[in-house]
Amino acid sequence: MSKYLKVLMFVLLASPALIMSGCGSKKGDGSEFAHNSDRYGHSYAEPGSQADLAANIGDRILFPYDSSAITSEASQILAQQAAWCKQHGATFIVEGHCDERGTDEYNLGLGARRAESVRTHLVKLGLEPHQVRTISYGKQRPDVEGHDSNAWNQNRRGVTLVASHR
Repeated sequence: MSKYLKVLMFVLLASPALIMSGCGSKKGDGSEFAHNSDRYGHSYAEPGSQADLAANIGDRILFPYDSSAITSEASQILAQQAAWCKQHGATFIVEGHCDERGTDEYNLGLGARRAESVRTHLVKLGLEPHQVRTISYGKQRPDVEGHDSNAWNQNRRGVTLVASHR
């Protein structure tokens, strides 16, 4: 076999492995870039990132059934989110979510009321109105799959996302 033919066979046989090695999965939400490691290999979230908010404060609150009322537990989390936002000069997007029960239209409205309830609470805690935007997903984006009270409880939520920070 000629040298040229050997090189060609190697390239043909090695190409799929080389191509597949570059096909790792990525979340695509930026979270893969939010974690850093110190010189000892300990992982930490970049200050001001979504990962930082989620890990150190919490990025979600839960709502009672068919309600947009802020519970006392949720109020405590929102107070910490507001302080975190001020510290990092952040802006937020608040998502309103619902469980699977009810019509699409009703749940989009309820999700909007939940997101607005969170926004109003954060503004009362000292954030500027322009720092917090809202969006409703209704029942379109469940966090927990299932058709039981555990899934429903987790899916009735407001999620605070970091839109920007200094």
